[in-house]
Amino acid sequence: MSLRIKAVVDKFVKELKEALDADIQDKIMKEREMQSYIEEREREVAEREAAWKAELSRREKLELYKTAILSVYALYRRNYYIYLFMLCTEGTAILSVYALYRTAIVFLVMLLILMELV
Repeated sequence: MSLRIKAVVDKFVKELKEALDADIQDKIMKEREMQSYIEEREREVAEREAAWKAELSRREKLELYKTAILSVYALYRRNYYIYLFMLCTEGTAILSVYALYRTAIVFLVMLLILMELV
């Protein structure tokens, strides 16, 4: 009778160990799946962050470009008005024409330089 009890207990212990091993393997697989999922989400977040930073950088460059163009254009317009004022007052128009052309050249150079940045 004792051998029968021992056989039943051994069988029970063996089944219990198999169930425990299966449970451990299942938990390991779930942990791997979870880790894979987390890594994928982190990768997606990193990609979105990189895209956002690139877009922000592009917008900052465009804003700088716009500011530079408006500044040079304002300088150009100021020199143009100085030129008109000098013509109206019969002053030295040659100097203002030179300033007008110099500003236009600076404006074009700034445009070319800033286009390279964008």
